[in-house]
Amino acid sequence: MFCSNCGTQIPDNASFCANCGTAVKAAAPVAETPVVEEAVPVAAPVVEEAIPVAAPVAAPVVEEAAPVAAPVQEAQNVYAPAPTYTQPTYSAPTNAAPVANVDANSLLIKGILALALCELGIPGIILGSMAKKLAAQFMAANNGQVFGKAKIGSILGRIGFGFGIGFTVFWGIYFLIFVVLLGSM
Repeated sequence: MFCSNCGTQIPDNASFCANCGTAVKAAAPVAETPVVEEAVPVAAPVVEEAIPVAAPVAAPVVEEAAPVAAPVQEAQNVYAPAPTYTQPTYSAPTNAAPVANVDANSLLIKGILALALCELGIPGIILGSMAKKLAAQFMAANNGQVFGKAKIGSILGRIGFGFGIGFTVFWGIYFLIFVVLLGSM
């Protein structure tokens, strides 16, 4: 017997479908009544004239694909406990490097030097990068805040870094123009 709601095969004596829970209507037993065959009078054979038929035309052979079996649904266990969710726990990374204690005076000096030497190009970039790195370490040691001399050094280092890049491009173009003019003489 099959469930009228979901089509799952269920035992003949079941009251409910194990898959969807639908109440199964019990089929009333059908009483077998004897079939009485009556004699059918046979008519006299009819003789028909032969009708000429054209030669049969061969129909193209069409192969039918094999029927595909429907996928079998596995019965779900409705009595299984629902999965529980456990929140993952956070653990601090173990390979984190200790934060170095940065002196605000050294950060200020690197920022001033980055700004002072940015006209040379590369020294401004290097000192500006050093000032930016020290500012990041200072922030890590002080709960994400930069203040006082460290803030001034950080700002001067960033300005020196930017101007260092600009002057590096400037001196590169100046050198190329100088080489081209010297070559044309």
